[in-house]
Amino acid sequence: MDNDTRMSDALDGYFVLAKELQNDWGKLASSVADKIDKGTYDGEEMLDAWVQTMRLTAQTALKMYSEALDAAEILSGSQYAPVEVDSDPFENPLPGATLALKGKLIGLRTREELVATLNPPWRENGKEFFTVHANATGYAGDVYLGSVLATRSDGSQSIKVFIRN
Repeated sequence: MDNDTRMSDALDGYFVLAKELQNDWGKLASSVADKIDKGTYDGEEMLDAWVQTMRLTAQTALKMYSEALDAAEILSGSQYAPVEVDSDPFENPLPGATLALKGKLIGLRTREELVATLNPPWRENGKEFFTVHANATGYAGDVYLGSVLATRSDGSQSIKVFIRN
């Protein structure tokens, strides 16, 4: 991704924000103007407009701050980086067994399929552990569920696993 594209993407965010703020503030101004034109603008309406103005001021500040963070991320290029995630460790009940994912992981909320792999197992305090790894770029934030089959000469066992992104 080149710098010109990043700058265009960052500026696009500000253009969208400007239109949104113009719409929000325009609605407030039109509402006040309509009430003045109709002769219904009194002290209570003025207080209501003041409350709406304070709320909109806070929302505007938050949106501008958020847009500045978005622009900084866009300009840094970090949002284009892959989203690599690892699960929490799972214990292998059959130490030394061959581990294999049983298919893809399925999103609990989205029902999307996430392709995953297993990181090499390791031993700690006499137990064996492993983690699940996935490139979750483009996947909605969700918990993805699946299972791993642990197999060795004396049997096999299925292990329920999950990964968050």
